[in-house]
Parts: sequence; C-alpha cells; structure tokens
Amino acid sequence: MEEELKKMDMAEKLADITFKLKKICNEKESYFAAQFKLTAMEFRCLKYLKDSEYLIVKDLAHNMNLTPSRVTRLITSLEQKKLIIRKLDMEDRRNVRVMINPKSKAFVEEMDKKHIELHAEILANVPAKKIDQTIDAVQGLYDEFEKWSEKYIKNSNIKNVKDF
Repeated sequence: MEEELKKMDMAEKLADITFKLKKICNEKESYFAAQFKLTAMEFRCLKYLKDSEYLIVKDLAHNMNLTPSRVTRLITSLEQKKLIIRKLDMEDRRNVRVMINPKSKAFVEEMDKKHIELHAEILANVPAKKIDQTIDAVQGLYDEFEKWSEKYIKNSNIKNVKDF
C-alpha cells in the first residue's frame, strides 16, 4: 500500500514537471522563433523540413500533429516569407511537396545553429558530470512517452487528437 502511494506521488510529480516543461519549452520556442521573425509553428515546420529533400503536406501535418488545413496556412505564410516552396508531386498529383527554398537554406541553417547554441547555453548551467545523466534521463522519458503514444494515441480511433 505504501509503495503504491509512493508511485502515485512520483506520478503526480512527473505529471506536474512535464506540464511545466511543455509550457516553458513553448515559451522558449516562441521567444526563439520571434528573433527570426517567425511564429513558433513556422519555426517547427522549418525544423521538420530542414533535413528532408521535401515532405508531402499530409506527412508534414502528421509529423506536426496538425490538421492538413492548418499546415496549409503555415505553408502559405512561410511561402510568403520566401522560406519554402511548394510544388505539385508529379508522381501523385493529389499530393503537394513542400521544401526549403534553396535561397533560404543558409537562413534555416543559421537558425538551426542558433537553436543548438541556445540549448548549449542551457546545458552550461548543468554540472559537467551530470550532463550525460540528464540527457539520458530526458531521452528515457521521451522513449517512454513515445511508447505510450504508440500504444494509446497513434493506434486509436480518436479523431480529435490534433492541434495540441
């Protein structure tokens, strides 16, 4: 009984920490993106696109956990900023390919570099002997959340699990 109470207490602490972590990460992302005159969603979209030759709108929507119409609005905004290009997929004309504009590749690379530097600044406050342990712990939590998501969300029939 006491062991079960301790587990529930730890689960409550984890729920609180992950809730607060998501909030502060969203704030960090919005602050960071604004430095590049982007919204947080535009920044995320570019992050998904940066390592791909292109993504199909449907796949981008799935990766970002957004509706295709929301992604289309994002794409339009990024297109107006001349950061991305969209082209009809000649292999399947029902699909639209989205890619980084070659003229903006340097901008996206610089943005990504600065994003890594921001995280290096955060890690600089973690004692050197705890950095590996911290990253391993965060990776371990991510892996467990991913397993849970795979089991309960990705394989569910719930339709309104978008736009978190």
